Amino acid sequence: MNNYDNVIAAISTSYATAAISVIRVSGNNCLNILSNIFSNKNINKILPRTTVFTHIISKDNFIIDDCILVSYKAPLSFTGEDMLEINIHGGILVTQKVLLRILEEDVRLASPGEFTLRAYLNNKLSLIEAESINDIINAKNEIALKIATNGLHKGTLNITSTLKNQILDILSKIEVQIDYPEYEEFKDFSKNIINNEIKPLIEYVSTLLIKSNKTMLIKEGFPVAIIGAPNTGKSSLLNLLLDKNKAIVTSIPGTTRDLIEDSINLKGLTINFIDTAGIRNTVDEIEKIGITKTKEVINKAVLLLVVIDSCVSITKEDKEILKLVKNKDFIIVNNKIDIGTKSNSNNYINISTVTKEGLKELEDAITSKLKFNEITSDFNYFSNIRQIDLLENIKKTLEEINVYDNIGILAYNIGRVLKYILELSGEEYNELLTSSIFSKFCVGK
Repeated sequence: MNNYDNVIAAISTSYATAAISVIRVSGNNCLNILSNIFSNKNINKILPRTTVFTHIISKDNFIIDDCILVSYKAPLSFTGEDMLEINIHGGILVTQKVLLRILEEDVRLASPGEFTLRAYLNNKLSLIEAESINDIINAKNEIALKIATNGLHKGTLNITSTLKNQILDILSKIEVQIDYPEYEEFKDFSKNIINNEIKPLIEYVSTLLIKSNKTMLIKEGFPVAIIGAPNTGKSSLLNLLLDKNKAIVTSIPGTTRDLIEDSINLKGLTINFIDTAGIRNTVDEIEKIGITKTKEVINKAVLLLVVIDSCVSITKEDKEILKLVKNKDFIIVNNKIDIGTKSNSNNYINISTVTKEGLKELEDAITSKLKFNEITSDFNYFSNIRQIDLLENIKKTLEEINVYDNIGILAYNIGRVLKYILELSGEEYNELLTSSIFSKFCVGK
């Protein structure tokens, strides 16, 4: 994305038949540039934040549509530039025609996320606040929405301010030591800095990382894999949990060859269920690929549902699978109890995918294993890969500092930490990074 001085336009509402459509225009002097497309020729004189009824006129002087126009004057707008919001009837054809009429003037189509990017570049938003806008739009559950709203209203940004102030305080002490080395022997100075300033900071960042990773799971959804030997009813269990026929179910072992994924909201949080290929020894090359994918999912999932067939005794394959998951959180699901045998073990959840018996018990076990009861109203943490990666870099760099570093290396490493913190909030501008972030936004936002 470039040419940020140009006037841009895009449809900001859903591209579908609706009551109204909104087209946004941003760029300095956009009212004058677009004055020819409105029937009210004094449109460039309307007061900011007032609504005006007018018509949009084609080049051959026909009315394309009625519209309500709202203008904003820089810097008091979302983007920090002059802006227009054009409200028209919500038909797909009329919306297209109005947009094309706007683009006939000295205006270009906006890139994905370019309105929010301009708000960031014009210091109307921090990078964290900009990312939170996208998170609000894509929130999968109510708690994810609260997390995103907290980020938009500077809750998460306050963490970076705290970190930045702590690092600047450390740097100022190092600068004093560099300027006046005679006041304190460096080894003792370095030891004091590490013990009194850096170690507590490492503990703080470590806690942030743990809670931020949990927050990201809340936002994105908890990956829960359904695994087991072939023909134990994994796909039937997926369909039951989703309450729809997502996966093909047959009596033929090895039906599922690839991963099948879908999500539900369970007690207000999103669970991403993954149905997998049955694990067994096989000569079928396609099935082998599916089993390899299953083993990869086992490593990535936060919880595993190990499905066994209650109609038969524990098989060799079941035992091998239980060995495979022994270091992971898992629930053993004793399936087909409508025709098989219930288990008396507290380690098993008895279920029938036919009669739905045991479904509530399984859902309760899932929420218990994922510790839903520990999720509080404190959502003031980071919640995406970019932010968490930078936190990891901050922690790693702080941990690399030791008492034997000379003062130049100490200052350099603390400076690296400050750079990562500034990248968190977007105070240090990186065009490649921001282009990547805003390209994930929808057009018109």
